[in-house]
Amino acid sequence: MPCCVPSTLSVNQAEAFRNQNRMIVNRPQTLSSGAGRLVSAQTGALLVGIGSLLRNLYPFRKHVDPHTSEMLVKIGRKLTGE
Repeated sequence: MPCCVPSTLSVNQAEAFRNQNRMIVNRPQTLSSGAGRLVSAQTGALLVGIGSLLRNLYPFRKHVDPHTSEMLVKIGRKLTGE
């Protein structure tokens, strides 16, 4: 019988770990206003960069619609506050 006890404990521990992870995932994640602005600014800068690459580099310019790169730059500038 003692051989089964560690197995039962590990199953219980695994279940507790799964429940703990489920609780963390279901909890809404909120950012402070300063962190939210920082994330928005960084996302905007990334979109401006990607849009500029698509617009200016020949291999991308050849295969990507110009409207797509312009839209990325516009959205990025709105997020960065430019």
